[in-house]
Amino acid sequence: MFLGVDPLADKFPHVNVFNYAENSPIAHIDLWGLQAVFFQVAGRVGLSGSVIPGPTASAAVGVAIDAKANVLVYHTESAGAGFGAFAGAGAEVGVNFGVDDIDGLLGYGLNFGAVVGVSPLGGPQLGVEGNISISTEKNEGDLLGLPTGEGDNGGGGTGAIPQLGGAIGFFGYADISYTSEIARFSGGDLKSAGQELINLISSQFGELSNDQQTEILNQIEALRNYGPLNTNDTNSCNEECKE
Repeated sequence: MFLGVDPLADKFPHVNVFNYAENSPIAHIDLWGLQAVFFQVAGRVGLSGSVIPGPTASAAVGVAIDAKANVLVYHTESAGAGFGAFAGAGAEVGVNFGVDDIDGLLGYGLNFGAVVGVSPLGGPQLGVEGNISISTEKNEGDLLGLPTGEGDNGGGGTGAIPQLGGAIGFFGYADISYTSEIARFSGGDLKSAGQELINLISSQFGELSNDQQTEILNQIEALRNYGPLNTNDTNSCNEECKE
């Protein structure tokens, strides 16, 4: 049952407001006005005492796509505190509701979550995280000398892909993050963004295997299925999706 017009209807003039998922509910997944989805490769370390919280830090590089088929390659660093002992890295997918576009992902954010290696001796990484983006309107200002981003505040979540990571230990945490832009592409060009991400990872951590590269590209391409646009959306959007 629909109780009102989609609040994002004015941003999609090529779609009738009475159509659900562009009349293709099997091919399209409408996540309640979802505005950005992302895939990232991240690492985290953390160590605390038994009753006193300890420091944690993480870093990630990833690819995001919004409802206008804008694609962002980004870098995120975070620091905070929590309980446990953990070291791990892996791939993650996530969503952010409410941001106007990929620019709303840039700047500061608040995160809270937990990660664990499924074996005491190290194994696939499992983890979930809640995310809140702290954005401002364009040219509104910055925080501590760093731009806070554009668009509305948004919230969402991130989940680890167990088969694409490894970790040891457990850590529950809360932290503050900062996301900056590396590159951007238009027209839903996830392939170029994926290659940019692979080149970035390879330059910093060593060459990835062909299987690893293929899996990363497949995961990034899959954002079409879960995000605000799929292949047909990108092709049909044309002028309406341009900035």
